[in-house]
Amino acid sequence: MRCLAKCGIQVLMSDLFGVEGTKLLDRLDLPAAYTARIGSLRRIMDDLDFEVEVFENLTRGRLRTDPGYAAVQQFPGIGPILGAVFVA
Repeated sequence: MRCLAKCGIQVLMSDLFGVEGTKLLDRLDLPAAYTARIGSLRRIMDDLDFEVEVFENLTRGRLRTDPGYAAVQQFPGIGPILGAVFVA
C-alpha cells in the first residue's frame, strides 16, 4: 500500500487486511491524511465483504438441492464458488 510505503513502513505479511495486517494497521501512528485513507479502504472492504457474503448465501440456498452443484464439488480444488460458476 502506497500510504505505508510513503511513511517508510514495510509490510512483511501477504495479507495486509488479514489478522496480522489488521494488527499492524491498528497500531500505526500515521499522519492524519494516511490514517483517513487507510480507514476509508478498510470500511470499503468491510462493505464489500458483506455484499459478497449476502450473495454467497443466496447462491448456496438456490443451489443447495442441485445434484450437479454437489457433484462438481467432489473434484479437488472446486469449492462452492467455482462449483456455482460451473453450474451456471
